[in-house]
Amino acid sequence: MPTFLGLTQHVIDFFDPPEESEAMKAFAPWRDDPAAANVPLDQIFNLLHQEYGRDEVNALVTERLLVPSTAATKGHEHSLVKRISSNQSGVPQIVTTNFDHLFELGDEAGSIPAHIPPAFPDLSFGSPIDGITYLHGRLVAPDATQHPYVLSSADFGRAYLSEAWATKFISGL
Repeated sequence: MPTFLGLTQHVIDFFDPPEESEAMKAFAPWRDDPAAANVPLDQIFNLLHQEYGRDEVNALVTERLLVPSTAATKGHEHSLVKRISSNQSGVPQIVTTNFDHLFELGDEAGSIPAHIPPAFPDLSFGSPIDGITYLHGRLVAPDATQHPYVLSSADFGRAYLSEAWATKFISGL
């Protein structure tokens, strides 16, 4: 799986914005020195959303993050996290900011609950966090009409400030 920088690079490469575009001006320093104090990548995704459309950009993210069938043999680390995070009944209790389905590998029966924004367990009422909580969204099918991920600065603002569903859940943890 790519890093957030690698994912941004993939989207930039695909759309190939003109050098004078705001997205390219913001991303260019990342190519020169990724360790420098560059424009945050979520702000670059915001520019990409503005230029190419949120769902178009997020659909490309979906395609890039689809797990190949060979990943089942490479999910060792994810299976370890599932095992050590499991409650006494053996159900994992995972909160992730990743969109991919790697924690769901090996669950062909669909027995592990998945919580996607903004419908998280209400911890203030004692709801358990059994399953996988996808704090920033869960990959949808590539042909879905909407791809609701927390990628851009606007998405983060909605999740943590204006609607604050992510903030409320994290505070409850």
